[in-house]
Amino acid sequence: MSHTSNTKKRRVRFWLAALLIGVGAMVAGAVWTLSGGLTGSERTFVTLTAQNNAVAVLRTVERLGAMTSEPDFTLSAEAEALDGRFAVALSVFDMATDTNDPSLTRARARLHDHLTPQTPLYLIDYQGDTPPEVALSFHLREPAESRDSLDVYGWDAESGRWRFLPFSLSADRQQVIARVASLPDGVALFRAEAPAPQVVARLDFNATLSDAVRDVATIVKPVGARPQMPAGDGQTLGGSLAAGFETRGGYRVLPVIRNYESERAVDVDTVTRLLNDATLRRDHIRHITTFANAGGYSGVFIDYAGLPNEQREAFSAFITELAAALRDSGGRLGVVVPAPQNVAGEWQTGAYDWREIGAAVDYLQFAVGDDPALFVAGDDRYVVAALRWAVSQVARHKLIVNLPARSVREVGGTFQRVDDEQALAELGALRLEGNRGAANIQPGETVRIRLDGADALTGFDTATGTSFVDYVNAQGDLTARVWLTTRGALRFRLAVLDAFGVGGVAFDDLTAPRLAAGLIDELSAYRAGEMGDTVAEGDADAVGDLRLRWRIIDAEGASQEFETGFGGEITVTLVAPVGGYQVDVAVVDGETVRQRESVAVAVAPPTATPTPLPRSTAIPRPTQTPTLIPVFPTDAPPPTGEPAGAPIGSTPLALFNQPAPPAPGGGSINMSGFEYGGHVTDMASTRAVNAMRSAGMQWMKVQVRFSPGGNLDNARRQIEAGRSNGFKTLIGLVGNPRDVSAGGEAYLRQFAEFAAGIARLGPDAIEVWNEPNIGREWPSGQISGANYTALLAQTYNAIKAANPNVMVISGAPAPTGAQDAFPGDVVNDDVFLQQMVNAGALNYMDCLGMHYNEGIMPPTATSGDPRDNYYTRYLPRLIERYNAITGGRRPICITELGYLSPQGFGPLPGAFGWAGGMDNARHASYLAGAISYASQVGNVRMVIVWNVDFTRYDNDPMAGYAIIRPDGSCPACGAIAGGR
Repeated sequence: MSHTSNTKKRRVRFWLAALLIGVGAMVAGAVWTLSGGLTGSERTFVTLTAQNNAVAVLRTVERLGAMTSEPDFTLSAEAEALDGRFAVALSVFDMATDTNDPSLTRARARLHDHLTPQTPLYLIDYQGDTPPEVALSFHLREPAESRDSLDVYGWDAESGRWRFLPFSLSADRQQVIARVASLPDGVALFRAEAPAPQVVARLDFNATLSDAVRDVATIVKPVGARPQMPAGDGQTLGGSLAAGFETRGGYRVLPVIRNYESERAVDVDTVTRLLNDATLRRDHIRHITTFANAGGYSGVFIDYAGLPNEQREAFSAFITELAAALRDSGGRLGVVVPAPQNVAGEWQTGAYDWREIGAAVDYLQFAVGDDPALFVAGDDRYVVAALRWAVSQVARHKLIVNLPARSVREVGGTFQRVDDEQALAELGALRLEGNRGAANIQPGETVRIRLDGADALTGFDTATGTSFVDYVNAQGDLTARVWLTTRGALRFRLAVLDAFGVGGVAFDDLTAPRLAAGLIDELSAYRAGEMGDTVAEGDADAVGDLRLRWRIIDAEGASQEFETGFGGEITVTLVAPVGGYQVDVAVVDGETVRQRESVAVAVAPPTATPTPLPRSTAIPRPTQTPTLIPVFPTDAPPPTGEPAGAPIGSTPLALFNQPAPPAPGGGSINMSGFEYGGHVTDMASTRAVNAMRSAGMQWMKVQVRFSPGGNLDNARRQIEAGRSNGFKTLIGLVGNPRDVSAGGEAYLRQFAEFAAGIARLGPDAIEVWNEPNIGREWPSGQISGANYTALLAQTYNAIKAANPNVMVISGAPAPTGAQDAFPGDVVNDDVFLQQMVNAGALNYMDCLGMHYNEGIMPPTATSGDPRDNYYTRYLPRLIERYNAITGGRRPICITELGYLSPQGFGPLPGAFGWAGGMDNARHASYLAGAISYASQVGNVRMVIVWNVDFTRYDNDPMAGYAIIRPDGSCPACGAIAGGR
């Protein structure tokens, strides 16, 4: 029996008679025919059997003086699937010239603008039951390099729509084959042009959507919405969106609904339960659709990460149903999926069926990774191979590729995104050295000006179109490479995507601060189809050279500028009268200038010509990507650190004249993979417990001091009290500097054994020591990250042997820049941490300890502190610095986070006068905001508030940090709880 209606049969008969005439006119010297033959205007059905399992459209061409028939299009099925009851009739329609049939003219009119027909429309009619799979093959005669822009589309006459058909290339790349379970009414091969591209920008909490990003973005994706199991209100969608977008701006707003805030803590269970319960899934779709419509959004993105393979069918069904529901109200749907993986020559996508999802959605977003080497040309290189496969599975105009806007730091094969400041942080701080030191430079004295960080070599990799900076240690070993995402590097990657005509690009970090200059301009050119040429092989000089530009400015504003290579330095002789001048340094790359820092010096204006100091070797400019050398522990050179900030004394109080900012709103503290708590005087304190519960805290921290011969009684009591009060327990285990100095290796063993004894008592975490970079906590003259790592390694191994479930946190260094002022008694925290990393400390911790307790600016601020611009003043920059040093290889545990308020106590001691204007309202707001910010960063595991209930207020005003204020109130408790 025929699977077409009588109406359709009559229509096909008419097409067949007319179309053969049209094709003859279209192809000069060729006659189209069908296998099985045609008689007049009658269509011919050809029955497919196991012996004859294909039907083809042939054309006759002249080859070497003889006429021969060659297939242009073939329809076939597997022989074992045929039982002689499936018959097919084929005919052709020239979409370029035929106008006889109105219904087919409609097919031509409905074509996407970016598609150009490469074949006639092959019309398919059939009788009987279709096999489970039918192959539709187009035989190619074009050059092999033109294959990547070909697409297959099927025509559905009933709906009047074209449908993309996934396809593959034959092994010899001479056939394009689409395998379908449901036959279309017609099928054709097209050449696809790149459509007007999308630029998708994710908007995170605490990020700012600048005017430049607003202008270049076509889609903005605010984060904050999340799936949830229904509670009292029955809602399966919760959270609150990041602020700063407009639904009537020049871009579409599609909030992204994610089952995570940190990719290290993905909520798979909630999604799985929603997918597999029919009622919950239906409610979830309804809630999402209502959310999109009520908010005036253009639709949503779904980013449900980490699903197991067995959820593949359920997730595809959910996406298909959600897309239909959104489409009914004019909404769009995007889905974020993991990158495809090639396993033994087969592309695998796990729980995410690209074909099914791609057929339903408007956008399919995936990342290809941050390693620039992935973009190297070649059929066997990942990006080229992955894109070639992707455009054969999903309509290419739907594909959105995620790229990094920030630069990328590579260490030992791992990649971390960094901003411009972080990318160049290892160059170090600006140093001036005279005969009597930087503070006593005299007229006529020769001064050496340099950066005190790691040696750096620069280069340009033509295979990836990317400039890089290599940092090497004193032995010449490569410790890190930073790939700079410049405008040229972005253009190179966009050109690779453009060659495949994908629908656009997405960025998770386009709103990040301190991006390279020109990125937005390059994206504007990409949107307009006006990208410039990329740098060709051998044209490395065309990208310019990374240089250091030194500038010396006198008191009257006159300046002199000099340039050197990376690692260069200058000497000047100062002969002018005594006065003041400023020295600054910038990194220059062509027209891009990255200002580093400035130093003011009380001395004469410079007039001498600088003499560049010689380098031992020239800066190499490799053209191929070398293999990075793994980073092994090495002895760090004697630290010189960064210039300390202004003395911590009185601070201009204008900063505090404005009202305290409001505390963060509900849902701003992301509790996915993140927890917070407080440091208490005693875990049995009812006063502390009540305050912590009202703030929604989960962790209690108390400090336990080890002395040789001591027992575990106090530790046992604390752990039992914390556990009985319903909190996780963190023991801050410390010792005495004099015991370390006197006991040596024997003391380290005793300390480790004591830590093992505590671990057997069942705490949830142990922090190993406290602020070991200052003389108050570690023997003066012995302070180094390597010495501390010796203690940490023994203690870590002892704890894990006693109780592997205990989280080991490295002792947080004191945030400081005072090592130059107190040599031997202080090591700057970043120098100390780098020494730890070099000594292998990352192998002996589960979490990296960090302290932040000197803030007077809002918790998201990165500049503006009236004391100075030193990084420890700012929570975001402190986190960034620690992540840059460790490469993000360990999460951060902020085991002291506090703000100092004297309100209710009296004047602060002189050393703490910088916080004199802080009041309780600001204290509460800043604490809540800092916890919210830390929870959103993605690499902060825990925050411990310093402190909950301390009452000492003297030369060390610990009570001023406490969340329980002198009158017994706790403004911070409500502010923090309100952010949940």
